[in-house]
Amino acid sequence: MPNTELDNVLVRVKARLSIADNTKDALLNEIVRGVTDNIAIRVGLVAFPAVLSSIAVDVSVATYNRVGSEGLTSESIDVISSAFIVDLLEAYDAQFSEYKKGLSADEEGLKKKKGLTFW
Repeated sequence: MPNTELDNVLVRVKARLSIADNTKDALLNEIVRGVTDNIAIRVGLVAFPAVLSSIAVDVSVATYNRVGSEGLTSESIDVISSAFIVDLLEAYDAQFSEYKKGLSADEEGLKKKKGLTFW
């Protein structure tokens, strides 16, 4: 993924988290890189598709909010109980499927258009 796209996702994540300075950039960059890599793998591509940036922002914010609680499935403190989602990308599987269908349709269209037509 080009740095400009990574930077765009980072800017959006920082806006959602109300982070105005650069003190958390190293952590946020690592989170964004991990999320975008996992999205690319999930849709079967080598590079992260920019059209899925909003999902990357959502999942990056959720991942940031879980820092320090990695690996937990639930936690109880006094009368407060929290359950964690194990796979943050699972909520977006329907969008990923639609995206992959679109890629398949585009690929089929390209196969049909092989060859040149001269008028």
